[in-house]
Amino acid sequence: MLRSALKVAIALAAVVLALGIAACGSSSSTSSASGSSSKASSGSSSANTAAAAAAVARYTGHPTAFPVDQPLKQRPTGQTLAYLECSTPVCGLFAQLLPPTQSLLGYKLIVVKGASASGLQSAMTSIIAQKPNGILLTAITPDQFAPQLKQAVQDKIPMAADGVMNPQKYGIGASNFDQRLSLLAGKLLADQVISGHGSKANAVFYSIPELDFTSYIQKGYEAEMARLCPSCTNRYVPIPVATVGNTAPTRVVDDLQSHPDTKVAVFASEETVAGLPAALKASGINVDVTGFAPNPTALQYIKAGQIQSGLGLDLGVMVWDELDELVRLSTHQPLTAGERAGTVPIQFLYKNDLTGDVTKGWSGYPDFPQRFAKLWAGK
Repeated sequence: MLRSALKVAIALAAVVLALGIAACGSSSSTSSASGSSSKASSGSSSANTAAAAAAVARYTGHPTAFPVDQPLKQRPTGQTLAYLECSTPVCGLFAQLLPPTQSLLGYKLIVVKGASASGLQSAMTSIIAQKPNGILLTAITPDQFAPQLKQAVQDKIPMAADGVMNPQKYGIGASNFDQRLSLLAGKLLADQVISGHGSKANAVFYSIPELDFTSYIQKGYEAEMARLCPSCTNRYVPIPVATVGNTAPTRVVDDLQSHPDTKVAVFASEETVAGLPAALKASGINVDVTGFAPNPTALQYIKAGQIQSGLGLDLGVMVWDELDELVRLSTHQPLTAGERAGTVPIQFLYKNDLTGDVTKGWSGYPDFPQRFAKLWAGK
């Protein structure tokens, strides 16, 4: 049974790793199509490239730590855990990844889907009525079903999440990929720009306003730029989520043509670059390209030398870690240090790092199903 569950889990993990991060977001916010720019009017004209390069080096050549290093002392045997599934493809594939963990941990999984704000409210109401021992939330803006979250807290149902910003505000007991990781990602992207271009960096930062985490990545980016290169010129341009995968490259090229001095294009979600290398080549534009969470398409561009880099996010580990967090909450066990820190493996990825097949995405720990199985077996 264990071996069979692991085989299914590993196969599904490969599918999950092929996902684009932008599919996780909410579409509840809107933004102007116009951008903004900033350049400090005072401060040193030099950039602290040494500090920036040192920061980048710590995340180069290897993934950050695996978030779980302590075995479970008690499995959730006989418990019922629920997953609130949003309507995006990534939520659906996460729902496919979770079932094999039932055999590994001995619990029953309930999956309830909500396709809209009202649908999420109904789905969460349905989950609460079934009195589960815990609830998994994945990249859904909690304000869409705040009353139901409040009810779950009142009923003392543990909740764990990923991709939710400021989860403590909603009574969510554990989270990975929250505002802490988003701020760190922004800081590291700024470090990469500064280390590569110094005080002459003239960069544009492309966000996706509908995705909450991209605003935190921008905050981290802006803060690090102000700290290490106050004289660097930066522009901030929103890209609507609806254009990702279709007209986003045209928007980017139009923007770069209007600002020919731009040297670096930074993407809060590197899924936005789909189709961009060809568009840049056709327009005769030459800029460095980097960003957060490259999907398989962006990874292929990096491997081919068509774009320069990406800050990789290990999605497979993220989902199983979220489940591990919920199990520890539901069985009254402490979270690991990595889980308390909201850790998900990340790593700067360059052409030389991508020597194998990247069509299924990137994982710093391709053996994560076996790792979790061993931890969950108490060994």
